[in-house]
Amino acid sequence: MFDSNALDSLLSHRNPTGNIHDDELPDIPTSWATPHTNVPSMCPECGGFCSHDVLESEEVVEFTCDNRCGVTADIGEFTQYRVDYESVTRELCNHIGVECQSIKPDLPRHISADVTIPLKRVGNDIEKDNQGDDGDEKQIVEEAEVRIIISPHNLEEEVRNALFEISLSNKPSLVFIKADRISELLEIQYLYASGDLIHISTTGNMPSSNRLNKRLRDMCKIKKLERDMKKNLETDTNSELVSRVDSNPRYILTELNHMLALRQSGEIKRWEGDRLEKVTESAFSHIFATLQGEGGQDDNFEKMPDTVFYIGELQNNTDPEPMGPVLGVIDTKSGSPAGFSGEKIEGKQIDYVSAARKRSVPVDKVAHIFVTTHISSLNDLDFHDRIQESYASHEHMVVLTAEGLMMLMAIYLSSTLSDRVKLETNTFARAARSLFDPDEYYKIGNGEFTRETVQSSDQEEYNKRYAAKHDLLLITPKVVENNFTNYMEEEPDIGDILNTYLGNIS
Repeated sequence: MFDSNALDSLLSHRNPTGNIHDDELPDIPTSWATPHTNVPSMCPECGGFCSHDVLESEEVVEFTCDNRCGVTADIGEFTQYRVDYESVTRELCNHIGVECQSIKPDLPRHISADVTIPLKRVGNDIEKDNQGDDGDEKQIVEEAEVRIIISPHNLEEEVRNALFEISLSNKPSLVFIKADRISELLEIQYLYASGDLIHISTTGNMPSSNRLNKRLRDMCKIKKLERDMKKNLETDTNSELVSRVDSNPRYILTELNHMLALRQSGEIKRWEGDRLEKVTESAFSHIFATLQGEGGQDDNFEKMPDTVFYIGELQNNTDPEPMGPVLGVIDTKSGSPAGFSGEKIEGKQIDYVSAARKRSVPVDKVAHIFVTTHISSLNDLDFHDRIQESYASHEHMVVLTAEGLMMLMAIYLSSTLSDRVKLETNTFARAARSLFDPDEYYKIGNGEFTRETVQSSDQEEYNKRYAAKHDLLLITPKVVENNFTNYMEEEPDIGDILNTYLGNIS
């Protein structure tokens, strides 16, 4: 029987992943902790050099020094314990009834286990899927995760990180936290819309193993049904639907808010580049068909972009004929500032774009997109000066700010706005396409807006130089607002609608 209250006591310790003195060790199973005895070569009485004998049967230490102090001390005074969280995690997995495949400690933050769980047959469709060609039952094994949150110093931040990582992995997960924090931490989960992906449970007064097992099974069944449905829908005409694999779109806004706040405060985290890449990938997968996980931090090959998306032929209610396809090649820039000045062109950036030429990708235009949280001075213009000669006639550069991406997703996720857009364009993607096609971009007036420079003295020069660059497109919140207003029959008050919406996100 797994002792959940013992785990809760352990996680309540002031230093649960460090060395715990014998008299501070919580009442936990002996299999969870390894003792280490470190007896000093110093007499406890006089402080002089001494030798010692450990009498394990009597659990004492006898010290012998030159002054013949004759000190005998309890061995517990020199014994410290280190918790074996891998053993704790394996016992927890056994208790839940899942098979532990591997354990990934990330102490002192958390420890997680990749587990598998067999599914029972439920319903005719799944029952058929569990049958082999000869009618014999096949066992379906689903992957899941069990995670214990340990970090005692910033528990809210660690829970937020855990929910973000699990949301991106799209893997059903049981997350365990201290019992005394469950109410406030559940509030964080509301931002994720992750009820069918993540279940948070307490370590103390833990639900029964059957209930936890059933909860994880139910989440795995939902993911399997989703996968099966996507297989059935995986046709050319439904490729955009198949690409929408992320199940937590509202959290994109929360994460972008978080990154912008870090940027403003100057707190640069080592994982921020990977996060911006993943959030961008997730955002675009909701709007366009994307090729995910092929580049950036997920790929060891230098010449792979972070994300690639494809806009097929689309036609709105007023287009005389469908608009041609557009290929988007995305590179995220999370540095402070974005590293345009030192960015390689030959051997890196232009290779991202030229790959479409070499493979004869059937598109009318190729948008080379940089997503960034911050741009210094005139760096984007200077970089465009260097790369523009390497572009073919149908290729161009786009700079998408994190605020612009946030506005784009806010409109997409606002039913009031996105439904209005769809009435005019049939699909949201048709309206979003204008942000990445220079002809449409300038036709509807998006080029009238520039970005605010860091140094006010640079603003006039920036505006003048940008006005002459029709193959460089800026996407800021103002540009996004103008773009979608163009596709609404009656101009709504976008500012009021989004202020109300975003107020509930951040």
